[in-house]
Amino acid sequence: MRKVAFVLMALLVLSQLPLTVVAVPESGRELRVVYEVSYNTYTKRCREWKQCRPDCSDPRFCVKADCCRSEERTGGVMCSDYNVYKYVGSAVVEVVLSKGGVSVRVESDGRTWSREFGSLGDAREFLEGDEALNLTKASFFRFPVVVEDLGGGFVPDVKVGLRVLGEDIYEGRRVWVVGLEPYDEYKYRFFKSVYDGREIKVYVLSTLTKGDYDEIYHIRVDRLKILVDKETGLLLYMDVNASYYSRAWGSQPFPPNWEDIIEDCGQLEKEASIMYRLVAHISGRKSPGRLCFILERDLDYSTGKYVVEKLAGFEFIVRKNGLEKTVTLDKDGCVNVTELYFVDKNGNIVAGDYTAVVEKKVGLGSLVKWSWYYKTSHLFPPARIAYRVEEEDGGVRLSVLKTINARVSNEFGENIFETAPLDVTGGGKVVLRSVEAWDKMVHYAVYRFLRDAGVSEEQAAKLRDLPIYYGQQVDHFTTLVWNHIKLYHDASLTYYFSSSDPGMLSEMLEGIFHEFGHAAREYLWKDPSIVFRYKMLGGAHASPSKPSKSGWVAFDEGHSNFFAYLAYNYLLDKMYDLLDVPTGEIDDYSGPVYRDKSYLGDLVEGRVAGLLLRILYDGDEAKAYSVFLEVTSMSDQITGFKNPYFGTRARPPRKIDEWLVLAYLYLPTKRDVILREAEAYNMFFQHRLPEAEPGGVSGKIIVLYHLDSLFLGLSTWYSPSHGWKNYLAVWEYTLWRVEDGSYFESDSNSYNLLFLDGNVFYVPPDAKLVFHRDYVEVVKGEVMYQSAGSGKWVKVGAKGYSIIRISSVCVVSVAGDRVNFTMVEGEATIKTPRGTVVLKAGRKLVGGPEGYDVVDVDVGSESLAYEMKAMYLSVDQKKTKYGEKVILVVEGVPPGQRLVVQAFNTNTTETLTLYNGTTEGGRVELDARLGAGENLVYAYTVEGNVTLAESNPEHVYVKPASVRLELEVDSETVPVGGKVRVKCRSSREIGGVVFHVASPSGNVTRVEVGGTGEVFEAEILLDEEGNWTITVEPADPNVRAEPRSVVVEAKGGVQPGGFDPTLLVVGVVVIVAVLVAVMVLKRRRQKRYYYPYYYYYGYGSYPQR
Repeated sequence: MRKVAFVLMALLVLSQLPLTVVAVPESGRELRVVYEVSYNTYTKRCREWKQCRPDCSDPRFCVKADCCRSEERTGGVMCSDYNVYKYVGSAVVEVVLSKGGVSVRVESDGRTWSREFGSLGDAREFLEGDEALNLTKASFFRFPVVVEDLGGGFVPDVKVGLRVLGEDIYEGRRVWVVGLEPYDEYKYRFFKSVYDGREIKVYVLSTLTKGDYDEIYHIRVDRLKILVDKETGLLLYMDVNASYYSRAWGSQPFPPNWEDIIEDCGQLEKEASIMYRLVAHISGRKSPGRLCFILERDLDYSTGKYVVEKLAGFEFIVRKNGLEKTVTLDKDGCVNVTELYFVDKNGNIVAGDYTAVVEKKVGLGSLVKWSWYYKTSHLFPPARIAYRVEEEDGGVRLSVLKTINARVSNEFGENIFETAPLDVTGGGKVVLRSVEAWDKMVHYAVYRFLRDAGVSEEQAAKLRDLPIYYGQQVDHFTTLVWNHIKLYHDASLTYYFSSSDPGMLSEMLEGIFHEFGHAAREYLWKDPSIVFRYKMLGGAHASPSKPSKSGWVAFDEGHSNFFAYLAYNYLLDKMYDLLDVPTGEIDDYSGPVYRDKSYLGDLVEGRVAGLLLRILYDGDEAKAYSVFLEVTSMSDQITGFKNPYFGTRARPPRKIDEWLVLAYLYLPTKRDVILREAEAYNMFFQHRLPEAEPGGVSGKIIVLYHLDSLFLGLSTWYSPSHGWKNYLAVWEYTLWRVEDGSYFESDSNSYNLLFLDGNVFYVPPDAKLVFHRDYVEVVKGEVMYQSAGSGKWVKVGAKGYSIIRISSVCVVSVAGDRVNFTMVEGEATIKTPRGTVVLKAGRKLVGGPEGYDVVDVDVGSESLAYEMKAMYLSVDQKKTKYGEKVILVVEGVPPGQRLVVQAFNTNTTETLTLYNGTTEGGRVELDARLGAGENLVYAYTVEGNVTLAESNPEHVYVKPASVRLELEVDSETVPVGGKVRVKCRSSREIGGVVFHVASPSGNVTRVEVGGTGEVFEAEILLDEEGNWTITVEPADPNVRAEPRSVVVEAKGGVQPGGFDPTLLVVGVVVIVAVLVAVMVLKRRRQKRYYYPYYYYYGYGSYPQR
């Protein structure tokens, strides 16, 4: 239904009798009420009745049946035909009350009609009828448009028992809240009703027999809300959603004498649903009110609420066409709207468009924090309020057109986002939010989201307290030692929004939550490899719809997009009161650009995010991320597999393909949607599950894990239905459905784990397994097989021998035509060409074409231990001073591989490469001079772009060198607009200095002088009168010095030895004044001029300051 813009003219002052109908306002001014009405009703009513008689002989008048439900009675009635009525409609009804009477204007179904009445009482019947408000469509809840007396009992003139439940505020007016509460009996004309809190039962009194009933209604109320204006008694709001049915005796004679007979022997008379909604708005001319300014200064994490303060004494500027004046708020932080416009010299309001400029800088006590974290001196994002001033019937109307960084609402609770222009003539409020409160809001939203997702208090609090540094010209999460987030814009620009386009803020919030997504990975499912986190992740990713540089990066960025979508929507759904800006929707990665075949989805971050959302998100953001974390943690069972002979290092999934492996295994109810969406987003995973005939082995799911290796090796899985090999790179694990004829093969540098239905195969280099319908065949090399337990083992064979039953661990090796089965633990039943053998732990079966032998063996020497040696890094000292050497030793370096040794400095976030070259292996020793601060030193080997081996990290703290600074200026006093030359001397050679220049008003600018040396100079402009403070400190992060400061005074007027150009202007003005005076004295008649008082008080065309 079309929205009606209400002309808010001035609040009417009516009679002080709160429940007396007032036809004409005492003030003589008009009252305007606009109703918006909509209804949708359905009624099914019996049209023809017949009596139920077991001995009925004439079907025209009766039914041969017993329609009573109990055995106590016979007979009853039956409805043989029904009529159906459906009414759907809407209307806009405008009611204007004035001294001249009441005028009503109705718009409905494209038509408009009007009526005039002498009083509201005369208009009441028309208003409640079907030509206007259609209150009859509310059925049992038909409510009078004007209530003359509510008192303490039931509302009069309503068929059911409605009471006053309390008071509330509706659009700035005090209202009675009317509704239902259980009651024993209420009578209205021929209706008697009772309400037990669940159902209203209405008895229709018989018109034939006193005390009996013709019909009984059963009413279910799903929604009921009625608001009545306390001052006028006018119905202002009504929302009804109900349904009912009734049983009756129809038009047949002999109505029953007891109500239970109707329930037992009556028939369905009516069945109906009611939806009726009425919304009213009252307006009249308002007296100008106060506009109050409120600042949300901080956010209290313990309560989840803002710390709010009134901006008492705050000053802002009002501008119009080059004129401006300063407005000062009172002790309550308020100002009357009459102060927000100019008045000309004749006392007339200067109508037109104005702008309020609302800004405030932080004090010196907070300036360091604001500069360090928020990169701004603004207390809150600078706000602008565009508004229009209009004269109206001798009064004034002030309407807000648009705001920037300000949330404005009027006394009715209407806000600028939903209603523009927004009438604030009667007053309202302007809400501002400090950059610190904005910053804490996003931190708190992440914390709440993670806590609801099941993350521990400790971990969630770490992310809540993660520092954000604004204005860094980059959006990035920095990890390794010192975790923090960098954002491109300063905080005042980051949290910019406009009332005309509040959705602009959504992109900023999405970007912040994206960086928190990277942080969540670091804290909640951190990869143990420093080299992987630092070297393999990150980098440019221009578009979420285009391929990233690797599947690792696509998964990392896709997860952050997924996290950002969930966190953002959690903020909107669960914490909107804290945001309070209608920012709108963000991309959910479901568009066609993400769901075609143009790119492999594994490499596109937007497709990764879209796939995760389609699989996990059903409207519950916290649940979606909780399940994501749960699936991710399952990676430990594959990558962290351990037995007594070897153990691997657990790590989370690194690519979307690996995550899908886990989801498919551990979310069986999601398997259909996983496959469907993997195909829609063009993920390679869709190819991993070909059709296969079910058997003892074929048709089962197998997971292949290529362990970390010191040498670049490849593993191969062959799928007969595809007809091609799939290569597993180092670190990778994948999932396949086994087919008859599939095989797995490792090359000379490949170490692998295979998981098949709970059974684990350790496959070292140079081995091959072929998978048949009912068994696994070892074709080449050796394999260690650990069974899943009784009933879940698989048959493994080689060279005509096979394990047909096993518990625990066995090594199977093939060389030429020979095969060995070595029982490391437990026992196995082995089928041989000459029968079966039970092989126990510590024994070995050696078989060939001619037969077999069983011998005792040393299990320790026969088991296949995973003994890959890692590199080890050590340093000779973990604390040192800048300039001193640190000796580093790397041991266990694989021969022939390129070794890289690096140091990451947490102070500068820069990486220093200490060594990069190919070695002969073994031990490498080198010395280095590290930058001041905390340094993370690590080593790794690389072949091509693949990292092979990785050392442990070491932390080395380097203490900065101490220097002494001296600061001097060429003059301690300069004229305003002049420059001062500052010079800094250092006691030793350093890499630059920074001058911090604080103006008299508190603004601080930064002047950096680079280069290496001992003397640094700069010229600084002093363009504001007062004392300027200049402080110097080293720009070189490797040195430390006590800051030095000097104070320079900038004075107005002429300084000694200087020329003030204003003297020339003054001289010219004096000469002109003398000439004018002479001319006036020569005139024969003199005139006297009188200037209105408002010229002296800054009105008219003069700016007010």
